[in-house]
Amino acid sequence: MRVFHDLDMVEQLGSGMRRILRTYSENSFSFTDNFMRTYFYFDEKDVDRINDRINENNTLNLSDKELVVFNEIKRNPPVRVPELIEYTGFSEATINRALKTLRETGLIVRVGAKKNGHWELAISNLQ
Repeated sequence: MRVFHDLDMVEQLGSGMRRILRTYSENSFSFTDNFMRTYFYFDEKDVDRINDRINENNTLNLSDKELVVFNEIKRNPPVRVPELIEYTGFSEATINRALKTLRETGLIVRVGAKKNGHWELAISNLQ
């Protein structure tokens, strides 16, 4: 898509969109006047496999504190930072560092506002 290249949002033009369009059905996309939303569907078995790798093997080398925060988010997706502080006993700075790591590794995504939003488990960066 040339517009992304012109806006310096991609390094070069390639075949990424063609591959996505070949792989996913039409119901994976919704369009408005100004936006395109893509839904990447996956099998529920993948979630269990990912959770097993995170919880049992800790293959992502998460710290103990990051793993505690991740497990609390998994148990209670609407949890906010003050509640994480209360539940874990960690400082606000420790919670924020753990959340940053979990977001950067692609394990969690915040949906909505800080006050009314919730966390969702993501599956990027896991095979």
